Amino acid sequence: MKVKTLFLTICAASLLAGNASAFLSIIVSLQPTLLAGPDPRGFNGSTWTFRFNSSQTNYIPYLNDHPLVISDNATLTVSGAGDPAYNGTFTIVEQTSTNFYSYPNFNDNANIGRREGIGAPSFSFGPDSIQINNFLLQATAIANPGTMDSIQVSDWQGIIVDGPALLIEGNVFDFGTGTVEALVPEPSTYAALAGLAVLGVVIFLRRQRRSAA
Repeated sequence: MKVKTLFLTICAASLLAGNASAFLSIIVSLQPTLLAGPDPRGFNGSTWTFRFNSSQTNYIPYLNDHPLVISDNATLTVSGAGDPAYNGTFTIVEQTSTNFYSYPNFNDNANIGRREGIGAPSFSFGPDSIQINNFLLQATAIANPGTMDSIQVSDWQGIIVDGPALLIEGNVFDFGTGTVEALVPEPSTYAALAGLAVLGVVIFLRRQRRSAA
């Protein structure tokens, strides 16, 4: 029984350690204001939260000079829209890709949500796959990490971005400004979770052994 307990404990710890990769989420909430045209979906005054997720632990160099984060996926959460079908969380896809580029410092500017290559992306989302053209968040950079430095919350947290004027179904919306929230799970968080999991396995097996006795 002791051997079995030790074996399962090691398995639990190993499994958690394997899942303990760093994960960066760059989150920005914006509120669209209708500038021109009708608003059939009721987006005026709603809240749009963009989230770009990456499993990178370190920046990678772009053009040898700029630290880069490539998202594994991106989502848009809409709340407060007049059409309830467009309230919810949607996967952002640019053509056939979910990978978007973000730079904490690109010639003294922070860029969030650039498509692969150069230029602004076009997003499709929602029940009718509405196309959102020319989206790219830009701001003054607050950090200047090296091209292969480890990713830090302080490189992103608190960046104030200027939302673009977006063309949605032929109607123009101004997205104002928003403040970046960056999330990077700390290694200590994973260590604490691993410790709790191991303790739980040990307690469970001890109870099983007492019941059998």
